Amino acid sequence: MVNTRQEGLQAAETLRQHSLDLRKLSAHYVRYLVRDFFDAGWSAADVLHAIDHLPDGRPWPFAGMPRHVPGWTRHRLKAWRAADGSVLPSKSHRIEADRQRVRAEQEAMREQWRDMRRHSLGWSPDLEPTLPSQPVNEVEKTTDPPAS
Repeated sequence: MVNTRQEGLQAAETLRQHSLDLRKLSAHYVRYLVRDFFDAGWSAADVLHAIDHLPDGRPWPFAGMPRHVPGWTRHRLKAWRAADGSVLPSKSHRIEADRQRVRAEQEAMREQWRDMRRHSLGWSPDLEPTLPSQPVNEVEKTTDPPAS
């Protein structure tokens, strides 16, 4: 996650190191081109994925070396914008959302299984054990009668 200008420059430098095409641009220019994506919580890996893949996961078809790298970069990243211009969820955001959805579904299934097991064992709230008001292992304190 990129929170400061310095982190943005570091992330842009990472993009330049991993993309032959982006090496032709300065880190400042790369940061400028992808700033909206960093602001949306994207990582450098998410941006690299978006430059190389369409939102449906298919790779961009190879069309040779780009003649105008900034325009080429904007064009590829435009596929990752909604009709209103907002940035779509990144690959890592989609994966995390899927994980959370699956976890919620699993917890719902576990609860269903617990309910089924309770009902199959004849469980009812009336049969729920109650705890004594005092701990079982606590011995009542009594005073010994005075010695005579």
